[in-house]
Amino acid sequence: MIKNVSYTLLAKIVAMLFYLATDIVVARMLNIDGYSEWTYFYSVATMLGYVTWFGINASVKVFVSKQNDEKERTECLRAGLILRLLISIFFAVLIMALSYPFAKVLGYPDKYANLDKLILMSGAMVFTSSFTEFFKETSIGLERYKDVLIITTIEFGLNFLFSFIGICIYHNPTAVAAGYIIAGIFELIAGCMIYRQYIIIDKDIKSKLDTARITALAKKIMKYAIPLVIISFGGMVLIEMDTVMLGMLSSREQVSVYAVAKKLCQKATHINYALCTGTMTAFSVLTYETIVEKRKKFNKLCGINIIVAVTVSLGFIIAGPLAIKILYGSEYREAGDVIRLLTPYYILYSISNFYSLFLDFHNKATFRSLCYVLTLVINLILNWMLIPPMGANGAAIATAVSLIPYTVLVIIQTEKIFAKYRAK
Repeated sequence: MIKNVSYTLLAKIVAMLFYLATDIVVARMLNIDGYSEWTYFYSVATMLGYVTWFGINASVKVFVSKQNDEKERTECLRAGLILRLLISIFFAVLIMALSYPFAKVLGYPDKYANLDKLILMSGAMVFTSSFTEFFKETSIGLERYKDVLIITTIEFGLNFLFSFIGICIYHNPTAVAAGYIIAGIFELIAGCMIYRQYIIIDKDIKSKLDTARITALAKKIMKYAIPLVIISFGGMVLIEMDTVMLGMLSSREQVSVYAVAKKLCQKATHINYALCTGTMTAFSVLTYETIVEKRKKFNKLCGINIIVAVTVSLGFIIAGPLAIKILYGSEYREAGDVIRLLTPYYILYSISNFYSLFLDFHNKATFRSLCYVLTLVINLILNWMLIPPMGANGAAIATAVSLIPYTVLVIIQTEKIFAKYRAK
């Protein structure tokens, strides 16, 4: 377990450093207006990415983690890959086809002059990123955490490299998007090479693969993915909808300062996520004989997760404003106040994500999807009320408050699962 946590923690650290380096370079080289257009678009692209994932990545992870037989595991991997390919092609084509009218709705050309080209390019971006996430989630399900580290390093390292090259050639948000697309092609190739190792098996086992079972597994994976789509949509709202609504209801400057603070908080959650990802598969199967031991281990990990969250939060409150001024420049100094308001969001997200991953391994995706619907409604209403008068500060408050009910509900549901095994 320590080895798994080490790999996932290192992967998250690598991702965080490369992501922030990319964001700082873009913010400094594009100026505040260019950066606001890029970050507004990136939020839209991230939302489109969540929709394109369609819950398949997380669903395959859960199914693969429960397969002990090599033949059944290979059938599951093949079924997941077929679904991923079909759904990614469908959404990529749909996004490209509707890019112009979609861009018009979002503020092109009056507010964001390059948005039509950026939305068109997002079709290719979400196609490649859907596979990158698929490869990472599958590796987690197989407990191949070293592969997660390799894929993550390639992903964020190449995103930084090609975005930097693009923006040096052409100081425009479209150059950054082009860098992501080129990086995505290399990421797709590398991911396929790793995934190929998972599905190459002994000839005797290969001859026993059942096409009908692969089809049946694909249907089961798809069925379990449906509630995960709602969960992904809820996650998307919490992570990106506030930035999009700021872009529509407030100024470009407010979008920029909020984006800086929000991205720092988001990447900080990766530290907590590394702890969760590297350990949660140990709780995928509970029995009456092991419940006491596993509950003790779960409580210990939960305590460590909370300590990490509180420590990072204190860092945001004390050093956040100065760090933003040094890293991003004085243009973005208002983000220092925003990051303090977003600190409760970071704590709540870190805690709720720990419990949510546990619930995913116990077939509670439908329950989580219903909780996310509630979160979504609260978030949209509060953003609509608070952004016009308060700008970025209003979005920060809305995001934090909307996550409270979800956090409480996933904790209660987790306690019910443990109580069921203690009751006998």
